[in-house]
This record gives sequence, C-alpha cells and structure tokens, in this order.
Amino acid sequence: MGQFDTGQYGHQEESFAASVEKLRDALRVIATLIGVIAVVVGFFFAMRLCAALYSGLAKPEKFNSAIDKWERTLGGEELDLVVEGKHYPLARPLAIALLGGGTFVLVWIVMGIMITGAKIVSVTASDKEAVKKILRHAFGAEMKLPLGGKPEGKNRS
Repeated sequence: MGQFDTGQYGHQEESFAASVEKLRDALRVIATLIGVIAVVVGFFFAMRLCAALYSGLAKPEKFNSAIDKWERTLGGEELDLVVEGKHYPLARPLAIALLGGGTFVLVWIVMGIMITGAKIVSVTASDKEAVKKILRHAFGAEMKLPLGGKPEGKNRS
C-alpha cells in the first residue's frame, strides 16, 4: 500500500515532454520562416534599389526633375554662395548629396534586414536538412541543386 503507481505519472510526463518538443519545433520552424521572409524581402528591396541606381547612372536625365524639386525644397538660389560678385550654387550639390545619403541609408537598412534574417535562419535552423526542407517548401520541390551537387542519400556512382 505504501507504493505509488508511477506508470500513469510517467506517461503524463512523457506526453508533456513530447508536447513541449513539438511546440519547440513548431516555434523553430516559424522563426526560420520569418528569417527566410526577411531575407527575401531584403533581396526584393535591394534589387529595386540597384535598379534605381542603375537607371540613374544609365539615364541621368530621368532624375533631373527629382533633383530640381529637392533643389527648390532646400532653398534654390537663396543658398547660392556669392564671393566677389560670383554666384556659386549650393542647393544642387546639397540636393545630390542628400539623395545619395538617403540612398545609402536605405541600402544600410536593407542589408540589415537581410543580415538579420540570415542570422535568424542560422540560429534556428542549424540542421542542413531542415533548411533544405524549408527552402523546398518555400520555392517548390523543383529547387535546383548547387553546381555539381547531387541529392544526399543517393549513390554518387
């Protein structure tokens, strides 16, 4: 009579441990997906920024209207420096510097998003097979393998 039946309690502990393990795995997958989404979003915005920079370098006349608007916003001719009767415009170089600085800040933010997403994926999905499963789920089963790569688990002969 002095003994306890630990069979029922042991089963409950195992069931609870299994539930916690499943919850941990689910949270890990969700965190990894958030990381992958952050990388994809960062990549999308990086591509847009690169396209804008390329179009600005390829056809600078397209950006004249934007620079003119910023020049007027900054003060236009009121910012001109007058030295011994000569006028040196400052608004246009300042507008170009401001747009360049804004572009730099946007690139910095996009890179931060991508790096953070990659770190999340690295921390939460240290298992290569888990990463492959997530990428296959995100991009489809027909995902290409790296150059010269073969699926793991198959003979390489």
